[in-house]
Amino acid sequence: MVKEGKVNKSGLRRFLQREILTDQSLAAYGQRIGVHYRLGTLTGSLPHLQQLFLHEKLFNEDHCFGEKSAFRIFILYIKLLLSSRSLSLYKKPIIAGWSLVVMLLPKSVAQPLVVMGYQRGAVLAVKRRVS
Repeated sequence: MVKEGKVNKSGLRRFLQREILTDQSLAAYGQRIGVHYRLGTLTGSLPHLQQLFLHEKLFNEDHCFGEKSAFRIFILYIKLLLSSRSLSLYKKPIIAGWSLVVMLLPKSVAQPLVVMGYQRGAVLAVKRRVS
């Protein structure tokens, strides 16, 4: 998602769109085979909400993922982050603090901080560190 020191807008959008389509496909397949799949299981996850927050913070001019503001998504994301049982206790305040700074800074200043988050492992959807 980081290309030449900047957040790759199209890569981030493709990631989010792919997760939305996967979630819809899983719901349709589950319905077809008679298994209950709650739509939104994937798109309501912590990594997805973090990516959606970052997208809306940096590239919200298009509103291609709905009309929710970056602030409203941020609130949902922080609630989910703080209630997460999969993250260790020391990572939660680090990621929450980083996210809060990203939220409060203007886009132009927040972008390098988001790139740093990708590089240092603060972005949850990224399994390996980005160089």
